[in-house]
Amino acid sequence: HLTCGGTVANIEAIWSARNLKFYPLALQAALQNEPEFIAAKYIEVPLASGESQILTELDTWSLLNLKGDDILALPIRLQTDYQIDGEVIAKAIAKYSFC
Repeated sequence: HLTCGGTVANIEAIWSARNLKFYPLALQAALQNEPEFIAAKYIEVPLASGESQILTELDTWSLLNLKGDDILALPIRLQTDYQIDGEVIAKAIAKYSFC
């Protein structure tokens, strides 16, 4: 992806970072409300402290402070560990995300 200048690149970088950080909030809402996610309702995520906790039990602060690599791994884990189709994940997350 190429941009026409530094300003556009910076805006897109901020947009991308925001989407990454807020993905766990959208996923938490999907896990709590969407029947397609019933199998993954108790998925655990690693915290910054080194402990693991169930994603649906985390508060907003903890969700916003998950590591980027752990956030990026969530959709893959949902597909491989819980056999939830990627399109189903994307559609459900879209209901609860900013984009």
